[in-house]
Amino acid sequence: MRQLRLAVAISAIVLFAWLPKVAAQTTGSVVGTVVDASGAVVPRVSVVLTNVATNLTQKAISSDTGDFTFPLVPVGQYTITAEQSGFQKTEIRNVSVALGEATRTDIRLGVAGTKEEVEVQSQVATVQTQSGSVEGVVEKASVVNLPLNGRNFVELVALEPNSIPSPHTSFFRNLGGYNVVAGAPVSATAVTVDGVNIRDINDPRVNIALNPDVVQEFQENQSNYSAQMGMAGGAQVNLVTKSGTNTFHGSAFEFLRNDKFDAKNYFDTKQPPFRQNQFGGSIGGPIIKNKTFFFAGYEGLRIVQHETFLYTVPTEAERAGNFTGEPQIFDPSTYNPATGLRQPFPNNQIPLSRMSQTSLNALALFPHPNLPGDSNNLSGNPRNNSTNDQFSVRIDHKIGENDSLFGRYIYYNYRRVTGIFTSLPNFADNFNTPSQNAAIGYIHLFGPSTVNQFRVAYHRMTQVLQDVQINVPINQQLGITGTSTTFFGNPDISIAGLGSTGGISNAPNNRSDNGYYLYDDLTHTLGKHELGIGFNVAFEQVNGGINSFARGFFSFTNDYTAQLGNAATGSAVADFLLGYPSFSERGLGIGFRHFRQRRYGTYINDNWRATRNLTVNLGLRWEYFQPGYEKDNQLSGFDTSTGQIVVAGTNGFPRGLRDSHFRDFEPRIGLAYQINNKTVVRGGYGLNFMPLTVFPTPFLNLLNEPFFTFQSFNGAPIFPNLTLANAFPAGLGTASTSLYSVDRHFKDPYIQQWNLAVQRELVSNLTVTLGYMGNHGSRLRNVQAINSPPPGPGDIQSRRPWPAFTNITSYENIGVSNYQSGYLKAEKHFVGGLGFLLSYTWAKLLDTGGIVDPGDLDDTLGRDPRNPNAEYGRDFFDARHRLAGSWVWEVPVGRGHRMGGSWPGFLQQTIGNWQLNGILSIQTGLPITPVLGFDNSNTGNFYDRPDTIGNPNNGPKTVTEWFNTSAFALPPPFTFGNTRRNTIDGPGIKTLDLSLFKNITLTERTSLQFRAEFFNSLNHPNFDPPGTTFGTPSFGVISGAADPRQIQFALKFLF
Repeated sequence: MRQLRLAVAISAIVLFAWLPKVAAQTTGSVVGTVVDASGAVVPRVSVVLTNVATNLTQKAISSDTGDFTFPLVPVGQYTITAEQSGFQKTEIRNVSVALGEATRTDIRLGVAGTKEEVEVQSQVATVQTQSGSVEGVVEKASVVNLPLNGRNFVELVALEPNSIPSPHTSFFRNLGGYNVVAGAPVSATAVTVDGVNIRDINDPRVNIALNPDVVQEFQENQSNYSAQMGMAGGAQVNLVTKSGTNTFHGSAFEFLRNDKFDAKNYFDTKQPPFRQNQFGGSIGGPIIKNKTFFFAGYEGLRIVQHETFLYTVPTEAERAGNFTGEPQIFDPSTYNPATGLRQPFPNNQIPLSRMSQTSLNALALFPHPNLPGDSNNLSGNPRNNSTNDQFSVRIDHKIGENDSLFGRYIYYNYRRVTGIFTSLPNFADNFNTPSQNAAIGYIHLFGPSTVNQFRVAYHRMTQVLQDVQINVPINQQLGITGTSTTFFGNPDISIAGLGSTGGISNAPNNRSDNGYYLYDDLTHTLGKHELGIGFNVAFEQVNGGINSFARGFFSFTNDYTAQLGNAATGSAVADFLLGYPSFSERGLGIGFRHFRQRRYGTYINDNWRATRNLTVNLGLRWEYFQPGYEKDNQLSGFDTSTGQIVVAGTNGFPRGLRDSHFRDFEPRIGLAYQINNKTVVRGGYGLNFMPLTVFPTPFLNLLNEPFFTFQSFNGAPIFPNLTLANAFPAGLGTASTSLYSVDRHFKDPYIQQWNLAVQRELVSNLTVTLGYMGNHGSRLRNVQAINSPPPGPGDIQSRRPWPAFTNITSYENIGVSNYQSGYLKAEKHFVGGLGFLLSYTWAKLLDTGGIVDPGDLDDTLGRDPRNPNAEYGRDFFDARHRLAGSWVWEVPVGRGHRMGGSWPGFLQQTIGNWQLNGILSIQTGLPITPVLGFDNSNTGNFYDRPDTIGNPNNGPKTVTEWFNTSAFALPPPFTFGNTRRNTIDGPGIKTLDLSLFKNITLTERTSLQFRAEFFNSLNHPNFDPPGTTFGTPSFGVISGAADPRQIQFALKFLF
């Protein structure tokens, strides 16, 4: 702790004694050199930068070398004025400033005389000459015009090269999705609004899907970015909200989708009902002209969805105890020890008097069948409705000549009633995630060469995930005893072959997360050096937990109504009616905790314009990521040195179960060499550390002994000893001996990044970039089953390293990754009614696991903890080829264009002013791994794989056999199988989203826009991964697909 205090103290002393760095997360910058007619530099020139929309100004003085810098420039259009005695006053107009980019504008002064005006077309499209980083900016025209399904800005990340979107089968795709960028782990990508985190503190989701109408620009930094950026380790994605101007402007809109417009899914027999309405608006303008401005927006979303699924429930005859025509059922009370047999129920029927009253009560939880047969005899529509309301407001205020202030607040409330966690249509969960995000920023100019930006921010996400009947004591009403009297709701009753009752089993799964953030960034221009220093602090909380099986889990098989020794007899439904479960489990304790974590970062930067053609970016960052801990030390793990459970903060064990590390230094270097005014070569190297989430797996560790325990009860083999009414008899329960832990010596993972690129401006505003990017991840998080025995025959438990425990899942940082890519990018910024971005990436991502976060497609758990390197292979996100394109095109016909510009009003409104926009995505398939589905190695785990005896990827590529299933064979007993991770190529992606606009001018300042948007316009089936369990009927078979063509209509009023 003393080391931490010392480091923070030194950082603070240096910070307030020295001078700062541009806050590239929320602004852009303008740099340039002032020269005279002969090309000689002119010092001490007064340079004024004026925002066209707000009339706010910034001032700078050129240095002795003629250089000037405006480091904190809000995104927008500007005019530059330069004035010096003995020279002409020069004005440069239409200077565009983009988010996080340095716009270079050199000024040539003529001899004294009349005022000279030089008009400059959009500077943002020129080559990037000031940085060696890999980055991209999505302009406002693309943000508001591109066809984004659900108006979700996360889709914009995948437009840049080196970015792979989350699969459509991902659980988090339903919560907004995520992207894997440049081969870095999912959790390593930072997503911010105005430089403030909006990502979930503990998983990959983005908590706030911001209304595109309030977004000014969108920037993605992929590699070798400034040392100012940190706290993540991977890509830095930032949105900047719109500010008001001296004129009022805004929008009002309504987007409509329903099943009548959509195509049928590839596997659907009929179209499920669907309706979606998205509506809202925005408005911005002056509060006090030239001084105070506001911008606000609202968006609402309403989704009503009724997908149809088939379920299996007890037949009407079975509900009455009649099993005629089914396998013979036997009476467990008639067991004869002499013969070892049971007597059958007469007429294969259970008398009402023998049925458990508790079971008869619980039978009401199962819907009646509405289709014939004893399988798939219920057609149902699970509830899946969503309601979302979001509001945002921003105020910008110019305090005086040297001071300005902004404040921004976002409220985002997503409420769902969903059946995605249930297996019967009459159950549902509330899944609500209201979020808030607020920021205040203050900028002070100490002089023309020195500026400081200070920000403070707050982020909150509250999750409510629980049974819609969480307040109803259903177990008590049914007559079930021994379960929680704190958490109510439906029990989890599982009858073999049927759908289970209840909602999500670990409810209430509720959280209240808080993030408190502090940033300070300063910059000082000294000759050819732009010197910077700054710091940031994050204090994050996760207050919540899960309460698994609080209402009990009850498993019914045919154990007690089958004839002993003949598993083909009996019925699980009959066992249920008698009230005899074969297994039961309950969670004891309250799994609610208060997790805490602090993170600190400080940096120093020097952007050195070494020559007119060479810029060098030098930086060093230091970070400290405090291991997450529980406020009351109600956290436990496993100590491998003693073989015992340890409680955090006791007996010398750290509160976060792992040691702190204070040596996370991150050097950054970048070079940009301008060969001529149209060509630049860029490159760089950077090292970035990655923090763990507040705790690596908080909602699993809190279920460890001694604070929480799972108690399991096994039915006796012959005479039932458990009943549904009393499934937890005293003295028969067995406490779970499995647990989760984290390696005490876990060190912070890190990624080394490097890149080299050539960028060329072909024509005005059109650039092409050819680049190479690589990174290497070290000490990545891997999940290891450290208590697995070696493969072999015999009892599993006695062969374990610690026989007193079963499975011990430990988070280790032994993973490695390697990413290599070549990419080509062509970009035309939106000028003259056309803008586009086209990117192609060839990439290779290999690792030992660790790119995907737990809870979503996690393939990091190795089979053999003694040989983790055996898992090295293709990562789940190893898409070898990806082509992404987007464009916004105002068809050059009608008002303001050469063709049709003078047409009469009727023709203008019908034939003129159309707009065509689109997004293209073509990607090769993500790899998948075949599994056995049973414990062939006899190690207590189920991650074994078949042997590979051929090439699995030369299969027919059909939905009935996607890969060559004969390329695999059953491995010898007591082996893991020789198949490596992710050896099968899954289905690829081909989508073309289109939008067609008709812009209708109403008055000089108002217009109406009609939109027709077509998602997956060609209705190409993008298939789910095939079944991967060897030896099952679904092996190699595809049974699902992503959304078919969806059509959306919208009307938008603009002013």
